[in-house]
Amino acid sequence: GANMLGEALFKRVQRAVRERHPWHCFVVLPLLPPGEVKIEPGASEYLGRLGEQQRAVRSLLQRFRNHKIHPDSYISFLGLRRVEARGNQAFSSHVLVHSKVVVVDDTIACIGSANCDDASLVGIGDSEIAAVLEGEGCVKPLRQALMLQHFGQDFRADAVDPQDRKLRNAITNPAGRVSKDIIVNAAKQNTALYQQIFRAIPNDSITSWPALSTWRDDGGPQAGASNAVPIGEPTIAEIKGQAVTYPVHFLANESL
Repeated sequence: GANMLGEALFKRVQRAVRERHPWHCFVVLPLLPPGEVKIEPGASEYLGRLGEQQRAVRSLLQRFRNHKIHPDSYISFLGLRRVEARGNQAFSSHVLVHSKVVVVDDTIACIGSANCDDASLVGIGDSEIAAVLEGEGCVKPLRQALMLQHFGQDFRADAVDPQDRKLRNAITNPAGRVSKDIIVNAAKQNTALYQQIFRAIPNDSITSWPALSTWRDDGGPQAGASNAVPIGEPTIAEIKGQAVTYPVHFLANESL
């Protein structure tokens, strides 16, 4: 057997290109493996798990480019960060995405225990279980509620801020180019704010060990993935939820 997830995604994008219809896939991944480990060359096991995920994402994106497909038009990789208060200080930490949920075209959802790795999907490793939901009446509200939560929106209440209303409308029908751009730009804005406020790690500007060292020397966190700031820092309120762009280029010039 083989893990066919990447192949299925590639073929679905090829179909969208061939049929010229709006289609977009949002993939939410953990920014880092589990564990409070300082990211440095000696953390071999931790870096191995990180490298495996990074290589899988880059390989899929490169396959699109090799076939003259602009990947950003059809697939976006996101991660989740949060703000935590400890006393009178605020920190940021990555959210360990451990949920296994796939929503397809707002009509089918699969919720279960399987990861995206070979151990779960090849069929000769871990035992897994899943429930499948069918029908737009239950699947679309599930997808909308998850995306709204990721962007700090209450799915049970109407938005008051015009930008929030625009984002909510985009999440209602996210496949179109305008809607996709609104959603991705909101994640990019969050990413920039987390880096500006907390000097958060990982991020795409750190492509090598020397770049990570420079980031730390230039005010970045020395051990963890975030600096501490006063709890009253006003720009924290500008962050819209937890969704950030996935740092595809983090340590891309190193062999992890």
